[in-house]
Order: sequence, then C-alpha cells, then structure tokens
Amino acid sequence: MRQRLATFVHESLLRGESATGLARALAIGAYVAFSPFIGMHTLMLIGIAWGFRLNFMLMLIFSNIINNPWTLVPVYAAGYACGQALLSYTYGHAILLHNPSWMDSINVWLGSTLGVGQISFWAFMLGGNILGALIACIVYPIAKLCIIRIAHTYNLTTS
Repeated sequence: MRQRLATFVHESLLRGESATGLARALAIGAYVAFSPFIGMHTLMLIGIAWGFRLNFMLMLIFSNIINNPWTLVPVYAAGYACGQALLSYTYGHAILLHNPSWMDSINVWLGSTLGVGQISFWAFMLGGNILGALIACIVYPIAKLCIIRIAHTYNLTTS
C-alpha cells in the first residue's frame, strides 16, 4: 500500500502537480468524507476538483477510504457527537426545539424502526462540517510533509 501511494505521488509530481495541490486534494477529500450532505459527496468532489483544478481521483480515493460502508456509522456518529456537544453547550438541552418541522417524521421513523432517540438536524449538520474542517486542517500539513518526503526520495521538485 505504501509503495502504491509513493508511486501515485511520484507520477502526479511528474505530471507537474505540486505538493501543495496534492495536499489540498487530500485535505478536501477528508473534509468531504465527514460532510453531512449524504449522497452529495461525489458531486461535491467533482465540483471542487473542477473549480480549484485539484486531483479528483486522489480526493475521491481518500474520501472513500475514510467514509465507506464499513465506516459510515462511526464517521457520522462522530460528526453528530461533535455537533451535539457544541449545540448543547450553546443552547442547553433545547436543541431539538430548533429542528425543522419535517424532522419530526424522521425522528418517529428512527424511533420505531431502529429504536434511536431524537436526532437534532442542526447537530448533524454543524458537527459534520466542523469535524470535517478540523480533520482537513490536520491532514493538510501532514500530507504536504509526506508528499515532500516522497518527492525528495525520487529527487523531484515539489514547486
């Protein structure tokens, strides 16, 4: 796996992509993986890759490594927990009062089908975005450092 990643980075750098651009692609892939916009991840990646001229495949692969059918529940649960903590600190236990009216039918379905308690729409939205942004901020410098090290291994410029 490590050799494949090194080869991919090597080939990307040979094509003229910069270490900064590759690190940005990885960071945005991490953000999108935690994004609460379920079902929109690939469209988001396409738009961001096109708009900012970033490596779409790198973003797609990295976001799918983080958020896939096996990790979906822990990823969204972590985002929800983050949003729940932030909103509980701000609003106390009244955060469910701020749910949109259509969220009531979803909460009834979740309760009857899965036995899950009340879910806050805003905790889900806020938490996924904030957690995704925090993880992207952590991924960027680490990814850039790793890409630069790989480039030095192959004696490539990282412009």
